[in-house]
Amino acid sequence: MKYEASLIDYAQSTESGDIETTRMLFVYSVETTSANLIEAVSLYGGECSIICLSPHVAFDNEKKSIEKHHKREIIWSSFYEYLSQSDMEYCDKEADRIVVEIYGDRVGHLQNYFQEIKRIKNELVARRVFTAYQPKNAFLLAGSPGIDVNIWQRFGCQRLKYSRITPATAHWYQMLRQKFSRVVHPVKVWEVNTDKSRHLFIGTFDRVQQYLDSTKYISSLLPYSKRLLFHLTLLVAPSVVSKIGLLFRIFVFLLRHTTIPYQARLLSSLHEHKPQIYILAEHLGVCIDCLQDGYLPSYYPSAYLAYYGNSVNFLSFDHPSSEIFRIHGLNYSIWPYFRSFRLPHISPLSQPIKQILFIASGAGDWTALKNRSDEDLAFMFICMAARSMPEIHFIFRPHPLWVLPEHQGSNSIIRLVDYVEFEGLDNLTISTNAITDSNHYLSHRSLSHSVSSIYDEIKQADVVIGDHSQALVEAALAGKIIASINAARRTEFFINFTRHGIPLLRCGDDVVEFLLEICNNTDYYCRYNNAIDSFNRSLDE
Repeated sequence: MKYEASLIDYAQSTESGDIETTRMLFVYSVETTSANLIEAVSLYGGECSIICLSPHVAFDNEKKSIEKHHKREIIWSSFYEYLSQSDMEYCDKEADRIVVEIYGDRVGHLQNYFQEIKRIKNELVARRVFTAYQPKNAFLLAGSPGIDVNIWQRFGCQRLKYSRITPATAHWYQMLRQKFSRVVHPVKVWEVNTDKSRHLFIGTFDRVQQYLDSTKYISSLLPYSKRLLFHLTLLVAPSVVSKIGLLFRIFVFLLRHTTIPYQARLLSSLHEHKPQIYILAEHLGVCIDCLQDGYLPSYYPSAYLAYYGNSVNFLSFDHPSSEIFRIHGLNYSIWPYFRSFRLPHISPLSQPIKQILFIASGAGDWTALKNRSDEDLAFMFICMAARSMPEIHFIFRPHPLWVLPEHQGSNSIIRLVDYVEFEGLDNLTISTNAITDSNHYLSHRSLSHSVSSIYDEIKQADVVIGDHSQALVEAALAGKIIASINAARRTEFFINFTRHGIPLLRCGDDVVEFLLEICNNTDYYCRYNNAIDSFNRSLDE
C-alpha cells in the first residue's frame, strides 16, 4: 500500500498575507560543528527567530547546545518534512529524464544521475522553506552531505566559511600506500564455472560468495599475469561509450586472444559494477551478467540499475528480488546457483528478551526516497524503546560507510554516541564492531569483508530490527524474529517481507508494543510463522 503522509503546512504562514515574526534561516548538516552553528547564530541571528534546517534530524543534545545561546524562538526542521512520497518519486524520474536528454546515453553517467536527484530534491525543499518562512536573511553553513550549494545560493543563501567541509580521507602516507597497492596488486578476476556456464568474475568474490551455493560451482583465481592484463585494460578503459583509445583496443585484442575462455561471460556484482566493465564486455564481444549481492526492494523508483548498460543481464536471487528488474524493463534471470533464501519457522523464546539488535541501512543520493533523516528517526525510536524497557539491552549498529560525505557524513556515528551519553541510556550501546569497520575503511579505503562481526551480533540478539538490508534477511534465516522500522514518509523498502505479514513499525510505541507482544502473547508466534509461510510461497510463484 502506498504511504502518503501530509506535508508540513508550509503555506500556513503566507495565507494570512503577513509575517508577524522576522526570521533568519540557517542551513547546516552533521558536518557543521556546534561551535560553528553557535558562532553563526550569534553573529547573524540577532533578535530574530531562526530556522535551523538540515537533511538530518537534530537530537535534543544538539538543540540544547544552540538554544542556550539564542534568546528567541528556534525552529528545528529537516528536509523530509517538506516532501511527500510523490515528490520524491518525481525527483528520481525527472533526474533520469534530464540525464538521458543531456547525454543521450545512461552508461557512464550514474554520478550525473545522483547529482540531478540531489539538485531537484534541494530545489523542492528550498522553494517550500522560503515560501513557508520568508526569511529576512539565509545562511549556508554546509556543503555536504545532501546539500546542493548552488541551489541554496540561488535562493539567496549567503555561504559562510563553515560550509567548506573536509572530506573523510586517510593520511597522505596511507593514500600513497593505497595507490601503490592498486598498481602492484591488480584487480581480482576469478573463473567461476557451473554445470551450464563459464564466467570471469571481476571484483571482490568474497562479497558474493556468501550468497552462492558452494556445491554448485567451482571457482579459481586467474594467474597474476592475466589479472594484470585485465587490470591495465580497465585502467585505460573509458568511463563513457564515446571515447575509445588505441591503447584500450590493443589490450582488448590481447585479452580476447590470451585470457578469455571460449564462450565465457564477464560477471560483476551490483555493488562493484563499473561502466568500464560494461564497455570492456562490449568490445570483447562477450555477454555480461551482474550478480545480485544484497537485498533489493521490489518497490524502488530509482532508475540507477538502468545505468549499468543496456545489454547487462542481472542474475537475481528469486522471484521477489526480480520485481525491481521487471518494473524497470531490465534484462534479468533467476540464477539457480544462489543458496536458498527460504526462511525457517521460529519457536517461542525460552527466556525473557535480553538483547535487541538494530541494523541500520545506508543513505545517499541514489534515490530521493532515502532521506538522511530516516536513520535518525529510527534511532530515536530505538531510544524511546530503550527508555521504556530498561531491562532490555539495545544495540544500534550504524552502517560502517555512514562516515563518508556521500552517505551520512563524517560525524554521523559519533553523534549517536554523544546522544546516548547525554540521555544516560545505560541499556543502549552503539555497536563497537561497526565503529571498528568504519575506522578500517577510512584507513584502507576498503571494508575488511569479514562478516563475522555482524553475524556474532545477530547470534547474540533475541530480536533483530532494521529498515531494509540483507543483514536483516540473514537474521531471519538464522531463526531470529525480525521486524522493519519505516520512519519515513514513503512505502517501506522492506515490502518484499512486510507485505506477507513481517512486522512493520512506524514509531517508538510500535517498537515497544511489538516487543511486549513477543513476550506476552503466545499466539504471536503462530501469526509470525504464517507470515514466514506466505513469504516462502512467494519464492515459488
